[in-house]
Amino acid sequence: MKNQGFITPKSQGNALVIILIIIALLGALTITMTRMSSTATDDVSQEQASLLADEMLRYGVTIQTGIQNLLIKGCSEKEIRFERPPFDGTDTAYRLTTGTPADKSCYVFDANGAGLTYVTPDDVALKGTSGVSASKAKQYFFSGFDCMRDVGTGGSNCAFSGGNTDTELLMLVADIKDSVCDAINKKTGATKTNLLASANNWYSPGVGYKGTFGTSSLSGSVPAPPNNQAMCYYDEHSPGFNAFVFVLMAR
Repeated sequence: MKNQGFITPKSQGNALVIILIIIALLGALTITMTRMSSTATDDVSQEQASLLADEMLRYGVTIQTGIQNLLIKGCSEKEIRFERPPFDGTDTAYRLTTGTPADKSCYVFDANGAGLTYVTPDDVALKGTSGVSASKAKQYFFSGFDCMRDVGTGGSNCAFSGGNTDTELLMLVADIKDSVCDAINKKTGATKTNLLASANNWYSPGVGYKGTFGTSSLSGSVPAPPNNQAMCYYDEHSPGFNAFVFVLMAR
């Protein structure tokens, strides 16, 4: 008897598989398009902004804990290094092999040291439009250049009176989206403030922390972060951008 056009169970199964594959592909495409749209604009939902803020704050705590563990092991603050893998000399922003144990036992991102993993901020949290130099953009930047007012031993005059003895060890991220910046401050209890830092600020051409502290000040009109921990402020240097700052070590 000839096939009268009836669909067999086997062909029904094949069709179902194809439909499921199409649905999965459409779902992946939707997620990708949504992510691309969020990256290009500041249209981040309140829930997503909260999650992104949590991610950045957790990473700050992770790095802070790693540094504390290095200090407990016997590393001095000047021996701590933030050089990132593969440790082949290309990470010039943080590479300095002198003044620290050769076995990298005081390295934050080496297995012999704190053993932490270096990650970059989620692109969705960043505007991608600031004038911050490429060496500082789209990354967690570690600086020992600035003192924050009323944090650690620094008073209202901060580095202007204490030299480099009261300069903080900071983790910073430039170009944060407004919604994420607001979410960070909501979680930390900080108030978003405008700041025009000195010309020698953390995102200017230069290098990251290599065991030497600077004598500049990130104080300006910015109050100390609640509990000396973290905040997001607006930097008025042209073209202007939001910056996340996390105090890794108050001095």
